[in-house]
Amino acid sequence: LTLDTLKGTLTAGGEIIHLRPKTFLLFQYLVENHHRLVSKEELFEQIWKDAHVTDSTLVGCIQEIRKAIEDDVRTPRFIKTVPRRGYQFIAPLDGPQPEPVPQAATPIPPPSRPRRLLPLALAAACIAGGAVWLSARKNLVIQEPPRFEVAWWKLDQGPAPVSGVIGNAAHFDGQRTVVEGVDHEGAFPVGAAPRTMMAWIQTTTTNGDSTVLFNYNTAPRLDDSQDSFRLSLRQDGRIAWSRHGWAGQAGRSDLAVSSLRVDDGRWHLIAGSYAGAPSHQGILYIDGVEQASASMPAPAAEQPGPETRWALGNGVRRGTYFRGAIDDARIYAYAVRPAIVAALYRCGAALEDLQVPGQGSFYYMPLASPGPHEPVHLDLQPQPASLIRHTGLDYAGVQLGRRAGQCAMAEMRPADLGQDVYISVDLLTPVDNHGRQTQAGPFLRSRRAAPGDGIQGGSSAGFWVRLHSSGIVTVRRLNPMSTIAFTAPAPGFDPSKFHKLEIAAKGATLQAALDGRLLSFEQAGKTVRHVVIEPAWESASPPGENRGSVGIYFSAEEHRGLAGGQQARNWIVLPQSPSNFP
Repeated sequence: LTLDTLKGTLTAGGEIIHLRPKTFLLFQYLVENHHRLVSKEELFEQIWKDAHVTDSTLVGCIQEIRKAIEDDVRTPRFIKTVPRRGYQFIAPLDGPQPEPVPQAATPIPPPSRPRRLLPLALAAACIAGGAVWLSARKNLVIQEPPRFEVAWWKLDQGPAPVSGVIGNAAHFDGQRTVVEGVDHEGAFPVGAAPRTMMAWIQTTTTNGDSTVLFNYNTAPRLDDSQDSFRLSLRQDGRIAWSRHGWAGQAGRSDLAVSSLRVDDGRWHLIAGSYAGAPSHQGILYIDGVEQASASMPAPAAEQPGPETRWALGNGVRRGTYFRGAIDDARIYAYAVRPAIVAALYRCGAALEDLQVPGQGSFYYMPLASPGPHEPVHLDLQPQPASLIRHTGLDYAGVQLGRRAGQCAMAEMRPADLGQDVYISVDLLTPVDNHGRQTQAGPFLRSRRAAPGDGIQGGSSAGFWVRLHSSGIVTVRRLNPMSTIAFTAPAPGFDPSKFHKLEIAAKGATLQAALDGRLLSFEQAGKTVRHVVIEPAWESASPPGENRGSVGIYFSAEEHRGLAGGQQARNWIVLPQSPSNFP
């Protein structure tokens, strides 16, 4: 690797390694201070100056560097991580040694501080969109960028702060209050690049007009630009998501408009995603549920202007001001999957979907939406959910998450419930009119899957205990995937009714009971009451990750895309298994 601090380039064998500006500065700063451990606090101060950033921003930058230079966090050659302390560049240096510097590699421009408006700093993350790649190098696959926030306004110090969803929120008086600025970092996705914008809002009025809630604009003309994305509150109390024009835009067919009114005084999470080329599909979400979609116009032929302006509480070009409160506004450089939007809502709303004795409350994180824009096929109403209904025809489920920090994307992972657990749940596994069977059941000792992920294969771990429509119960190892034990069909089993399935995992064995009857399994040609559950994923390639996550998962394995309708209720999780079961 060759670091040229004058040209601002990093090369490998003469070929440029592409890093975003903040990531490059971070890498340069670590190299210049290679003789010592650099703390996280120092990096925040020197690289981001006064901008408000979180640990997830720094972690995202480090991950981008690791991917670009093929550095493994477990066996690092270049950057060593010292948990909870910081990072150190550890590779030997050739050539002139840089002098240690107590300041950032190059000056960082200060955030925009508009007159008469709240001086908010852009929470500039490193990853703004597109791929991280090593140019023209062989045997390398283009990597997806980390899925972190590229901009985040927490609004804790907003005008006339009021109690918000996470901390304080900014109050907008409907007369002149607006929060705005300029994206000096070039972090926002522009043109036809995918993106997602979201914010929490609370209001009891439309202020007599359509008002813009969240807008950013990159085009040189601001009146009807096709590069002016916005979330708006319409005069009828509904939300609109669009990529051009004024707030109301009445009569247009390329708007995504909610059927739900939000001027009810409650906090609502509004989110708009844009898929980019070739579909240009826009999807609007309210409170984690898809409300509407539309095909948005392709970008105009004009090139984006020299700067990107953003505004909260009004548009970049002024109209009627919003009256109410806004909290926790974010931008992502991709079309956030529906399952992630649902998880962000449930985390932000601090829903208490399940109480675990001794460990507190948890919310449901949806799993396994089949495609990037596929709706979440789960009905989790009412909220918090006491009944989980599978409304789709493919794999789906939930895992237990604990609200952590400020619900950053990097924090959206399931909780660790431990290795020895007792789980009880009432399950409905119906048969459809064509005799197609379904399955449902709890899983345990699994990985920290992101919302929308599945639980089988890859770096998975753990076991999934499934109740089939025939009354058979199977124990499935998630990695390497294999059914390791199964029962005979239950006599007189009625798939149209709920059945209580209990499992207890303790050490290297698992027991199960159905409707209060202890089950006998066939495992390796023997009849057993205690199923041996060995961590075979530890020797898999890549090895599985047992992070103690727990959830409920639905399937119709032999009839994917054809059968569904499973339900789960009365879910109980205890962090320790009973000594005698049941």
